Amino acid sequence: MRAPDFWWQRPGLLSTLLMPAACFYGAIADRPFGKGKVPPLPLICVGNFVAGGAGKTPVALALAALAQEEGLKPAFLTRGYGGRVGAIPSLVQPTHTAEDVGDEALLLARHRLCVVARDRRAGASMIADFEQPSNLILMDDGFQSATLKPTHALLVVDHARGLGNGLVIPAGPLRARLKTQIANADSLLVVRGAGRSAESVGQIRAAFEAVGKPVLGARLAIDVKPFWKERKVIAFCGIAAPEKFFGSLEAASLDLIARFSFPDHHTYRLRDLEPILADAHRNGAIILTTEKDKVRLKGRAEFSELLGSIEVVPAKIEFDEPERLRALLAACLR
Repeated sequence: MRAPDFWWQRPGLLSTLLMPAACFYGAIADRPFGKGKVPPLPLICVGNFVAGGAGKTPVALALAALAQEEGLKPAFLTRGYGGRVGAIPSLVQPTHTAEDVGDEALLLARHRLCVVARDRRAGASMIADFEQPSNLILMDDGFQSATLKPTHALLVVDHARGLGNGLVIPAGPLRARLKTQIANADSLLVVRGAGRSAESVGQIRAAFEAVGKPVLGARLAIDVKPFWKERKVIAFCGIAAPEKFFGSLEAASLDLIARFSFPDHHTYRLRDLEPILADAHRNGAIILTTEKDKVRLKGRAEFSELLGSIEVVPAKIEFDEPERLRALLAACLR
C-alpha cells in the first residue's frame, strides 16, 4: 500500500473529515497496550509511531551486530509482512522467497536466525525452544500489537518524515494515539538521512526528554561505488518512503536522470521493470535499487536474466553513541 500524501501535510479538510474515524481507531488501538505477555527471553522491540517508513529493519540489523560484538546470540522475530508463511511460526530458510516470508524477513535471516510468526507469542517461544537457543530476541515491528511485553521498546522516527500531520489512522499516519505510544515506549531513536528535519521530530524529542526517557541518534549511511558517479543513474524502489532513497542518491552526487517508485512491499511483475530496463538501455544508465527491493526479485524465474543488470545500494545504520546502545543491551539481559 502507498500512504496517502495528505498524511504528510498540515491537517486539511480531508483529515478533518476523517477525525471521527480516527478517534474510534485510536480508542481501539489503545486497548492492547499493557496487556502483553512477558516473553521467554529478553526482548527488544524495534517499533515506530507511524505506518511504515521509519527504518526499523536496518535498526534491528545494527542492534544485532552490536549485540554480537558483546558476545550475545540475538535472534529476529517478525510477522513476515507480505508473505504467505507465518500462520504457524516458521524459521526462515535459504529456499524461501519474499512471497513466502516477506522481504524484511529475508534481509534479517541473512544475518541471524529469524522466525516469522503472526502469533508473536508463539514465535518467541519457538526461538527459546531451539536446541541452540538465543539469549536475546530482536522483534522487528509489533509495538502496537502489544501481544508481548517488551523488555525494552525502542521507537524509531525518521528525521525527515517525522510524525506527519500528527493524527491517527485514517486521518494521519499514527498507528495509535501519541500519548499512549510515548507512555509505553522506553526510548527514542532519531534516524537522520537526506533532507531537512521535520518539525514534529523536535516535538517528539521534547516529549521523551520531559518524562526522562532516553533520546538516541543514528544516521542511515549508503555505500556508493566510485564508478556510479561516472554514469547516469536510474533508480527504482517499492518502500514506504521512496523520497528518502532517491534523496540519498542525490546527496551522494549521483546523476539521477529517472526515478520509479512503487507501493511498499510491492510484488514486482516483468511489466514493472521493462520500462526501467528500456530507459536504462536508451540512456546508457545503470539501474540502482534497495536491498529490500532486490530480494523480492530473487528466486523468481522471470527475473533470473535481469538480476545482473540491477545493482543494490548498500545501506546501514550508524549509531551516534553506540556505548549507550551497549548499555541498553546489558540492562535488558539483567
